[in-house]
Amino acid sequence: MISTPSERTLTLQVPFLSSFLPVIVPFVENAAGAFGLGREDALKLGLATEEIFAFLAVGICRGKPGEIECRNGIYYAGVEFRFSGTELNLGGLNITSGGNAADGNLEDMGLLLASRTVERLHISVGDDCITIKSGRDEDGRRVGRPCENITVTNCTMLDGHGGVVIGSEMSGGVRKVTISNCVFDGTDKGIRIKTTRGRGGAVEDIRVSNILMTNIPIGPIYLNMFYTRAPEEPLSDRTPAFRNLHFSNITVKGAPVAGYILGLPERPVENVTFTDINIDAETGFQCKDAQGIAFHDVTIDTKKGPALTCVNTRNLEIDGFRTGKAHADAAVIDLTDVQGVYIHGCWAGPETGVFLSLKGQASRDVMLQANHLGSASVSVAVDEAVPTSAVKKE
Repeated sequence: MISTPSERTLTLQVPFLSSFLPVIVPFVENAAGAFGLGREDALKLGLATEEIFAFLAVGICRGKPGEIECRNGIYYAGVEFRFSGTELNLGGLNITSGGNAADGNLEDMGLLLASRTVERLHISVGDDCITIKSGRDEDGRRVGRPCENITVTNCTMLDGHGGVVIGSEMSGGVRKVTISNCVFDGTDKGIRIKTTRGRGGAVEDIRVSNILMTNIPIGPIYLNMFYTRAPEEPLSDRTPAFRNLHFSNITVKGAPVAGYILGLPERPVENVTFTDINIDAETGFQCKDAQGIAFHDVTIDTKKGPALTCVNTRNLEIDGFRTGKAHADAAVIDLTDVQGVYIHGCWAGPETGVFLSLKGQASRDVMLQANHLGSASVSVAVDEAVPTSAVKKE
C-alpha cells in the first residue's frame, strides 16, 4: 500500500521479501523522479535501495512487515527503511546515491545508524556516507536513548560530505563506537563529530584506528562543538559534551588542514588522544577550548604555518612530535594561553627556525624534557606577556 502523509514523502508498506524487489526499486526511482531528481541519480538511488533491501530481506528482516519511505528534501531525495528489530548488521554492500549536494545542510542522504554493526561497505552518496545520531535537543534528552555499541570496519568511503559523521543530533548520547580499517578517498571530511549549544547529551568512548585518507578537500578530523555558532549560555542539561575520543594509526595525504578541535569555553572537549598519526596538509592541526589532549608520535607536514596550534588548552601532552617541513616564518608548535603542558621526546628537523612559540598571559606550567631541538635556531620563543615562571626545561 502506498500512502502520502505529506507532499514531501511517499511511503510503501511492504514485507521484507526478495520477491518484492520488482516493486520496491521502481517505487523509489519514480518517487525520486517525481521529487525532481534527475534520471541518472534516481537510478543510483534505486540501486542503493535494491542492495540494502535485498540484504535485509535475506537477513534479520526476512518476512517482517515494514515501510519504505521516499522523502523529498530541499536539495535531495532520500530513502528510509522502517522495521521492528533491535540489531542490524550491514556487510558487503555497494551503496551509491546521488542528487544535488552542492548546497544546503544534507544530513540524510547517507547511511543513518543507531546501534549497529557495519562492515565491508563501499559508499558514494554525495552527502555524509555514514551518520550516527540519537535525537535532537529537548526531545532527544527526554527520550534518553543513546546510540551505542557501533562498529564500522573495512569500509570504503568515496564521494560524500563526511566519511563517518556523529551528530549534530546527539542529544540522547552517542557512545562505544569503533571505526577501523577504512579508506576515505575524496570525502569532504573524514571523521566529523559535531554538536552545538542546546543539544545536551555526550559523545564519548569513540575509537578510530587504521584509517587511510586521501584527497580530503576540507579536513580529515573535525571535532566541533560550535556547529551552529549558538550564543553562549550557562551550563545546564542543554550543554553538550565530547570526551574520551581516541585516534590511532591514521595516514592522511592531501588536505587543506591537518585537523580541528573546537570546544566550548564553558565545556571544553575532554580527553582526546592522537597516536601514530601521519598527516600531509596545507596547514597544521588547530585546537581550541580543550583539556586532556595528547599527541603521541605524530608527524604533520605543512606547506605553511605551524604544524600544531593550541589555544586555551589545559593538560596537553606532546611527545614524539615532528615535522619534515619546518618553516622559517612559523614555529613548529604554537601555544597560546595553555596550562599544564608536557613536551618530551620531540624532534626539530633541519632548517627549523622556532620549535616552540609560547604566548598569552594565562600560560603556565609548561615543561620540556628530553627533546632533540639542536637543529632549531630557537628552541623556545616566549612572548613578553607570558609569566617568567611559566616554562621549565630539563
